[in-house]
Amino acid sequence: MTSWDTFGFFEACLSRFRGALLRARQIASVSGVTVHDAIAVDGFAGYQPANAWAEEHASFIRDRVAGELSLEALEWFEDSAEAVSIFCCFVLGALLGKAASREIDAAGFLLGDAHLSAFVLDNSERVHARFEGSD
Repeated sequence: MTSWDTFGFFEACLSRFRGALLRARQIASVSGVTVHDAIAVDGFAGYQPANAWAEEHASFIRDRVAGELSLEALEWFEDSAEAVSIFCCFVLGALLGKAASREIDAAGFLLGDAHLSAFVLDNSERVHARFEGSD
């Protein structure tokens, strides 16, 4: 299954983003993990048990946060950069969960990953509003 409704999936993730963010912030405050890590696990747990989260998943997220999802790389989003970075981690965690549960194959994962940047480009203000709790 390569072709699937990525933008519908992203919309569903956006509708769950605020609640996931609140949970991730709480986990990060008591566990020492970053909000990026915690929200990625939350996204993953929508499709697989959280205890199935593996080091390879965590490493994938950390590499993205250090690279293309770093605040420096997203600085042109200005005040929305942090929100976009964290939202992308949530979606990528969910994509990893969908792949682990075999709801999407490797090509479907790559398609979702590729479409994510277009979605956040078109919806960065909505992402920011959910991040701020003003939606």
